[in-house]
Amino acid sequence: MKRYALVAMVLCLTTAFVACGNDDEEKIDTKTLADVNGSYTGTMSVLGSRQDVTATVSSSTVTFANFPVTPLIALVLQDEEAAAGIAQQLGNFGYNAKFAPVFNDDKTAIELTFTPDPINIAYAPVPTLPDAKATVKVTIAAPEKGSYTYTGGKLSFALSVSKIELTKPMTDEPEEVPLPAITLSFDLIQAAE
Repeated sequence: MKRYALVAMVLCLTTAFVACGNDDEEKIDTKTLADVNGSYTGTMSVLGSRQDVTATVSSSTVTFANFPVTPLIALVLQDEEAAAGIAQQLGNFGYNAKFAPVFNDDKTAIELTFTPDPINIAYAPVPTLPDAKATVKVTIAAPEKGSYTYTGGKLSFALSVSKIELTKPMTDEPEEVPLPAITLSFDLIQAAE
């Protein structure tokens, strides 16, 4: 009988020690660079004015279905009323900004290195002559990295306008438009899924 009691006591102690395993195991890190993907709303600030914007991020590209080009056209033409008319003629103007994502050291944010393409705008300066197109080429640079922070799902980045060229109808030679330093600053918040 003592033997059974000893065996039962050993089994109980073994079970007790096994049940008290390490509950403090590290949590598995499930963050991926694709966490930046999603829908965003926010603002673009340029030369003291703010424009509401929406964007979608996927496959290392920020896509604006309706990029606010009116401020850029107004800089070229020096005429806000004419710029608004051209923007209306263009309708929804799409623009894509490509980037390469990488985690910061402690994985609390994703850093984005942008390689933006130029913005090319073609419009008819005389509405009654729709085939006589003028083109504006806005060369864009990204001197600083953007960032996506997990806290609040905030996406922030800036693009700078390094050059604007205007090609008038019936000409082949673009002329550079003198301009001040222009920065397009974006502050966007990721929509909850």
